[in-house]
Amino acid sequence: MTPPDQTARARALRLDRHVVAIAPAGSGKTGLLVQRFLAALATCDRPEQVVAITFTTKAAAEIRDRVLAALTHTAPPPAGDDYAAQHFALAEAVRARDAALGWALADTPSRLRAQTIDGLNAAIAAELPLLSGLGGRLTVSDDPRGLIEAAVDGVFDAALRPQADAELFAAASGLLAAVDNRLDSLTQSLVELMERRDQWSRDLLGATDDDSAPLALLVELQCEAQQRLSDVLGRDTERLLEALRLAAPDCRQGNDHNQRDRFRRGRDGNAA
Repeated sequence: MTPPDQTARARALRLDRHVVAIAPAGSGKTGLLVQRFLAALATCDRPEQVVAITFTTKAAAEIRDRVLAALTHTAPPPAGDDYAAQHFALAEAVRARDAALGWALADTPSRLRAQTIDGLNAAIAAELPLLSGLGGRLTVSDDPRGLIEAAVDGVFDAALRPQADAELFAAASGLLAAVDNRLDSLTQSLVELMERRDQWSRDLLGATDDDSAPLALLVELQCEAQQRLSDVLGRDTERLLEALRLAAPDCRQGNDHNQRDRFRRGRDGNAA
């Protein structure tokens, strides 16, 4: 069988160019990736120099299995099947390279590097422990909550410094005032919000990269907090907010360490 797009597939196997394959599900993108993987293996000195990156462990295992199957299947394909003939020729070139350089891929398939993105990153970090600053062996966590909590703490840590941007400081102060300076309570709400960011991030922040996006989110949250505060306090809200605005400059002049600790959670989870 010869695919109708065989000419395009052949061009995609050229290693002197970058290739982006756009096609619907079931059209043979994985097969094309396997063939490009084989083409690259036939030109390298070590099989570890060729890396296929996927999103899931299952997909990575499938790529390795397909490459290994191509290398171990030595029977020529039937005549008239251009795709199978090309697949066989690519595998033959790799088998010759394997024999010449002593790779022994059939016995050591682990040398075929088809990995997930996080797996590749972990491998790089492990090989360069000093440069990465991470040290020992890493494990991938399915629970990012701790990282989100650290990110939220980092935002407020920066926002409450004396040298912080005035608008950012006002937004952070307003949010904290709305929860009686309980950063632990506010952190919980923001972490839950960030865990659902796929539901609101595009509408709120837009699709473009923007350095002001975190500030825009913080200001938006401040407005919502002030509205809730107004609903609770009624007519006294404006006077309380004005008092907060008047007090903000004095707060910014305080010692950086004391200013952060005033709003930071204590080690026991209570407000400091």
